[in-house]
Amino acid sequence: MYLIWDNLVALIIAGTVILLLASIQMRGQDAAIETRQFESMKSAQYNLTSVIEQDFKNIGSGYLLSGAGAQLAIDTTSDVRTFSFNARTDPSVQEAQRVTYRWEEVDEVELRSGDTVPVMRLERQVGSSTDWTTLSDRKITDFRITLRNEDLNIIESNSAGTLARTKRIDVSLRMISPLGTGDIFEEITWNKRIRPTNLQRDLDNFLLIGPS
Repeated sequence: MYLIWDNLVALIIAGTVILLLASIQMRGQDAAIETRQFESMKSAQYNLTSVIEQDFKNIGSGYLLSGAGAQLAIDTTSDVRTFSFNARTDPSVQEAQRVTYRWEEVDEVELRSGDTVPVMRLERQVGSSTDWTTLSDRKITDFRITLRNEDLNIIESNSAGTLARTKRIDVSLRMISPLGTGDIFEEITWNKRIRPTNLQRDLDNFLLIGPS
């Protein structure tokens, strides 16, 4: 009888240990998956925001050779939103080129929280004759560009004269993991306040940024 009880207790203990080890292993796998998703999000975010930040900082560059000014244009109310400007983006090309960003909602995704959010395609074009390059497809859940004048007030008019007063560009975005939503890291955000060097100059500096 005692032998039977000893074997039964041993089986219970062995089963408990196996369940504990399996639970630890599953938690470890979940943690590894979450870490991988977060790393993927951060990598995708860095690759995207590096392009955006570099472009926006260069707004108005190459002006002395092209004479065209920054020539900002923005549309954040249409289904396909756009932001375009003149900038020098290629070290091998001395003159400024027209750079255009466009983004639109193309689908939606349900997060673990149960919220349904839109996902966007963000594209970039340099020069009017080149093809569009997709910077992000169905990874961005929110993308915003806000132009501010010398008093840091939001620029609400799209007139050339008003846009020429732009001194700071606030840009923000939210992204989901390229591997899908996870248990913890569903979205990450990025916010940047950019003061393009050439937009800080005015007529007193012998350089007009805006309509020619």
